[in-house]
This record gives sequence, C-alpha cells and structure tokens, in this order.
Amino acid sequence: MPGIQIASGGSSAAPTIRNVARSVLPEAEEGVFYIFAVVEHRRVADLQDYLRAKCLKWNGDPDDLLFRVQWMGFTSADDTWEPMSYIYSTKPFMEYFRKYLVPDDEPVSMAGTRRTIFRAGTR
Repeated sequence: MPGIQIASGGSSAAPTIRNVARSVLPEAEEGVFYIFAVVEHRRVADLQDYLRAKCLKWNGDPDDLLFRVQWMGFTSADDTWEPMSYIYSTKPFMEYFRKYLVPDDEPVSMAGTRRTIFRAGTR
C-alpha cells in the first residue's frame, strides 16, 4: 500500500517528483505511486485514533493539518493521511486547496505545481 509513515522514525527524504498529466501516465514502475486526489483534511488532534491504530506518532503541533490522499489505481480503503509538506507542490493538492481552503476572492497560482510520484522505500 502506498503512503508515508508520519513521524514514525523513517527517513524524511523528499519524495521523487515528476511532472506528468493525469491522462498521460508513464508505464507503471514497481514501487511508484501516483496521487489521484486529495479527498479531505483534518487536524492531527482529530486523528489520534487513526494514528494510534497505525502505530504512528506525530511529533508536530496537534493543530497541524493532515490530508487524506487517494492513490491512483487503489481503492478508498487504501487512502492514507499525509502531511502537507509531502504533497503541497502537487496539482491534486492545489486543486483541493483552491476549492476548500482559500476564500473565493483570493487568487491562487498553480504555477510550479507537479504531479507527485512516491517511490516505496524512499522514506
């Protein structure tokens, strides 16, 4: 299953990122995962049961936001909660951010956003 172990003692290396269009995906590579969509967000404090069940420890502020990520080619049962720092430069995140987190009258640029590919074992 794709995902990131949040503050679980794994490596904090940045994800491997490539710019690809959703409709033109390269042939699947082993250990490569594409973000299909960001589904929702919640405060870390509201996800304590989830973090405990997954044996994850959050070392940041309990008011930090986590974002539920839907992975391309996986069902919603495989969605994971990811910190903004791992997904902020992706188009799915910017689309979600623009739709749900920014007032309608505030301009948001999507320049420089990328599709994110996570390689298993890079964290």
